[in-house]
Formats: sequence, structure tokens, C-alpha cells
Amino acid sequence: MKLILKDLGFGYKGQVLSDFINLEVSDGDYIVILGENGSGKSSLIRTILGLNKKISGDISLQGISKDEIAYLPQILSIAADFPTSVMELVLSGFKIKKRFFYTKEEKARALECLDNFGIANLKDRRFSSLSGGQRQRVLLARSFVEEKKLLILDEPLAGLDPEAQGSLYEMLEKINASGTAIIMVSHDSERATQYANKVLKLDGSRAIYEEGGRAHGLN
Repeated sequence: MKLILKDLGFGYKGQVLSDFINLEVSDGDYIVILGENGSGKSSLIRTILGLNKKISGDISLQGISKDEIAYLPQILSIAADFPTSVMELVLSGFKIKKRFFYTKEEKARALECLDNFGIANLKDRRFSSLSGGQRQRVLLARSFVEEKKLLILDEPLAGLDPEAQGSLYEMLEKINASGTAIIMVSHDSERATQYANKVLKLDGSRAIYEEGGRAHGLN
């Protein structure tokens, strides 16, 4: 699997935020994107996902389709009072067409994902009743009911207490160790980079590339 950005230029509402972004993401990579507010971190991943139109350059996928990319937006952008149960929300991760029900196999897979993320006991709870850390696990489970090769997360730690952050880091490390590549936008420049093998810092119109802590055996 490869995601390749070549001389990518991106922006927001006609304003160029950065250009000449070059990055290659392969199986097992753990990449952290850092930068100040307004530097374009979220705009970059939205451009990668095709949600924003690129300004210049190329984005290519090799050995992976768009359906094999999971995206977890900022939890603050998801309504806390979303009127559904945990199980219903996880099941909605299936891309079903021309039918209005879920099969036994899909329900079993949803339960398996809930169990993998340690939240099977929450399946009948209302999403709105959960803590921030529990919601993130539910949304991750939803992302993985179908086979995924790449996970893209936008500030997944925002609003979580230190214990929930530690739990989420452990979960992401386990996902990455299974072979799933990760691209994560973060403000946590110290801890997040310990788990990464590559770091991309957006600084104005510049892109600065560094090795993460994993590349130096720090994690």
C-alpha cells in the first residue's frame, strides 16, 4: 500500500496554505502532522481525502482504494447528542446499498469490533451518554467494521483527559502494529511524535520533515 503526495499544493477558500508537499505513506507507517492553529493541518488531510480540492500537484494511491481509508474527524465536530445507540452507530460504518437492514454477519462483525476496542459492554448505551474517550473508541470501531489499510485522524486527543489520551495512544499503537498505516494531526508535539516514524511540520508555507521517535527506537 502506498499513498504518495507529490508537490501537493492545498489551501482553503482560495488561499494557498502550503505547496510542494511531498510525502509517501506505506504499510505500517505512523505519521504525525504538527503545526500551529491555521497552519493547514486539517485542510491537508481533507485534501488527501478528496473533501477539499487540491490546488496543484498529485495525490496517488497504490494498492489501496478510497474505501480502504478510515477517517476520524475531530470529535468536537460530531454532535454529542447524536440520537443513536453505540451498536447502531458502529453498524452505520457499513456501506450498504439498496437495503434497509444489516445482516447477521455484519452485526457479528460490529460486535467483534466493539470487543476489539474494549467497549462491547457499551453496545446498548446512547452515544450521547458516553465520555470523550469512550466516544473516540466507538468512532474507531465504526471506522474498522470494514477492512481498512489507512487510518487518518484529526486531533483525536482533543478534549480527552490524560487517562483517556493514554488509552487512545495504546489503542492506536495496537492498530499500527497490526499493519494499518496511520496519519494523525496533533498538537501533542512531544508524546505523539514518540509513536511516529515520520513527522511533518507545517510552518507557514513551509513543510519540515523529521524522523519520529520510533525511527530512533524511543518507543
